This record gives sequence, structure tokens and C-alpha cells, in this order.
Amino acid sequence: MKNNLLLIFTKLPDDVRSKTRLQEKLDKDWVIELNRKFLKILREKFKESGTYDLLWAFSEKPRSSLFEGDSYILQTGKGLGGKLFNAWSQLQKDYQKIVVIGSDAPQIGNDIIKEAFIELDHSEVVIGPAQDGGFYLFGSTQKFDPAIFKSIQYSTNETLNQLMSQLHNVTLLEESFDIDHYDDLLKLKRYYQNKKRSLLEENLLQWISIIDE
Repeated sequence: MKNNLLLIFTKLPDDVRSKTRLQEKLDKDWVIELNRKFLKILREKFKESGTYDLLWAFSEKPRSSLFEGDSYILQTGKGLGGKLFNAWSQLQKDYQKIVVIGSDAPQIGNDIIKEAFIELDHSEVVIGPAQDGGFYLFGSTQKFDPAIFKSIQYSTNETLNQLMSQLHNVTLLEESFDIDHYDDLLKLKRYYQNKKRSLLEENLLQWISIIDE
């Protein structure tokens, strides 16, 4: 039995179905490159943590050399709830604690991930609430029933409330945001302007500097 697993749910970087709401205002190829930059940042942050294993959950088999040598599973099931249920059902057998994030919150740091695992020492569930009413992080111990994933309506401003109503012994982390809409990119731009940045984050900031306030 292994201890900690960080699972990153994502579409492939060149998947045109990725971040379709951003494509309503921005060029498709620009958004695809944005997604690629997000994934590079997340991989750099979490690849060599030393305190947890990293596993990608892809929508289909990766074709990019970006993930060469990385461990991954394929998402299976209907909708996000079904996919999370299947992933948890598979991985709970091998890990005492699982934390999942998406690829749409590149500002999430290793400090938040480590805090989530620490909180799971005394909580059954840990959640990172998102400003839009959803969540950017979810973690649990083996006691959690993953069937709950299938009872939630996702991508609404009531997603977190629906989830919380079915849980006990939950710890909430600090609130943050994920990148779904144009205005979220403005938040990300302001966030990085006021933070110490890695080279990849500096590259991302330059990429999104075209976004108008």
C-alpha cells in the first residue's frame, strides 16, 4: 500500500475540445498553446516532489513528448463524475490518500498540495473551493465513497454546495480560481504580476499579456 498520490485530470494539450469557453473570445491555436503552457508548469512543479506520486489522467493516449516517462491512466466513464468515480475506484486500492486537480489552475503550488495531504491525516476529505462555486482540488482517504462523484452536477455555481452536503469530516483549503472564462485569464495575469515566477511562469505571463483588462 502506497501513501500519497497526486492525480491530474486533463485533456491532451492539442485537444481542440479543451477550454472551449475561452475559444469563444480567443483564437483556437492560441488557447491550445495556453493549455500546453499550463501543463508544462504543472509538470515542473509536481514531477519530483519526493512526498507523493504523480499520475496523469488523460482523455486519450498522449501523443506529446511532453509526458515522456510519466505515469498515466486513461479517463473512462460518463461525464466528469463517472470518470472520477472510475479513477478513485481503481486507485483507492493502492493509495491511502488521493488528491486530484485539473490542468486549469496553474497557479496552484506545491504548498497547497502538501497541505492537502497533511489535512488528510485527520480529515476524510479535503477540498479547495473555487471562486465560481466549484472546486479546484479534491482529496480523500480510503474511507471516502467515490459514488458521491456521480451524484454531483458539475460546472455550476452550486457544485461545491452539492458536494459539501453529502460529506462529513471535511477540511476546506484557501479559496482560489480556475481558468474557464476570459475574465479568469485576467485574474491569472494579475496573480503572476505580483508573484515570484519560474521561467515557465514568466513565459506564460508573456503569453497572456495580450489579454486586455
